[in-house]
Amino acid sequence: MHAGDVLFVIEADQYKAALLAAQAGMLKAQADLKRARDQLSVDRAKADVASAQADLGKAQLDVRRLTPLAQQQAAPQQDLDNAIAAEKVAQARYAAAAAGLKDAILDSQTQLMQAQAAIEGARAQVRQAALNLGYTTIRAPVTGLIGLLKVDQGNLVGHGDATTLATLIAVDPMRVDFSLSEIDYLALMNDKYRTASEVLHLVLADNSVYPYAGRPTALNNQLDPQTGTVTVQAQFPNPAGYLRPGQFARVRATVEQDKNAIVVPRRAIVELQGTKTVRVVGKGNKVEVRTVALGPSYEEDYVVRKGLSPGDRVIVEGLQKAEPGAVVKPVEQTAALAK
Repeated sequence: MHAGDVLFVIEADQYKAALLAAQAGMLKAQADLKRARDQLSVDRAKADVASAQADLGKAQLDVRRLTPLAQQQAAPQQDLDNAIAAEKVAQARYAAAAAGLKDAILDSQTQLMQAQAAIEGARAQVRQAALNLGYTTIRAPVTGLIGLLKVDQGNLVGHGDATTLATLIAVDPMRVDFSLSEIDYLALMNDKYRTASEVLHLVLADNSVYPYAGRPTALNNQLDPQTGTVTVQAQFPNPAGYLRPGQFARVRATVEQDKNAIVVPRRAIVELQGTKTVRVVGKGNKVEVRTVALGPSYEEDYVVRKGLSPGDRVIVEGLQKAEPGAVVKPVEQTAALAK
């Protein structure tokens, strides 16, 4: 399963209808905004003001023309009185037209703001409807393995509660968590061994070694005081999906390299009152007891720091019969070295 692949499709008719309705609302809001921007009422109010201003100008001109004529009795006083009355009417009409223009401008601005707000609301509804419709197609968010389906075709999902449809897990790379002892942790932090420690190997449940090496990616910020260990996270390539979540494996890391070390099996070591000894075949095939100092262990073997020399023949089988000083007939075996 790759990222972006379609996993499920949920019934989408009602969400498609909601998107169409939201898009229609958007078109209406755009039309209202265009109408608000046209400002027809403002243009008419401006025309009324211009007309009223022209009438007022003519009335004022008539008053100025008739006043000296009436004083000189060259024109009837009645004509002057009529001109003055007409001027007052024109002034009132001009004031009314100016007030009407002011109201028209205010109404136009209000309608424009309302239309712009409606556009934003309609745009939000379209986005929400598209988002809801998008939820009906469920795609893989990551590349990985999908588990068994939790629902069948036709089941009702998401009705009040969240419904798990299936579980998709990213498996490449695979994260591996393991615990590291405090001693190994100190070795891991030692620059002398860090390069070797950064290469990890997995030993699977059937004791086979996983073919891809991994590397540590994260280290917990504290040690567990009860176990004396710290949790480490590592990543291993998993291109074929061979590793699965929850799978058991042992992590193998080189924390120290000891060349030409002497290694003996755990079963060859005898411990008595804190002293560790091994029995070897000495001269004349006589059994000898050697006190040894042990180093680190690996699986069923121990590194011997002191007490043995290269070439010593350590008794592994039949320790109960190998009494010190007894002459034995040894059967030599070659130790199987761990890879």
